[in-house]
Amino acid sequence: MLFLKMNKNLSEGLFIKEGRTLVYIAYKNIMWAEAEGNYITIHIYHHKDRITRTTLTQLMERLPSGKFIRVHKSYLVHNASVTEIHSNVLFLGQKQIPIGRSYKKSVGEHFAVMLAQNKSKSNSVLISE
Repeated sequence: MLFLKMNKNLSEGLFIKEGRTLVYIAYKNIMWAEAEGNYITIHIYHHKDRITRTTLTQLMERLPSGKFIRVHKSYLVHNASVTEIHSNVLFLGQKQIPIGRSYKKSVGEHFAVMLAQNKSKSNSVLISE
């Protein structure tokens, strides 16, 4: 028998299957996701990491467009988590996420658009070569 706490706003998060349990994760709490074989580890602010059996492509389809970007064949990141962008790596605080060669152009374009849209905001991202 399946019981869900349905007091969650599904437009602000998603349920993933972890083992035999459905776990709700708010989009704003996702920092990055990492593919490891047939599984994805979703790294979450101030919570335990969650592991589910899916692909990054399938996960990206369930996330709001424009807020998350695929940066490597094994990684996707939440825009709000990125603190620095270097030529081949993103920083999420102290965590380094590699930028794959085939994703480099789209990552640069994505964050250039994001910076142009957010010039007036106080949160800044450092871009360096």
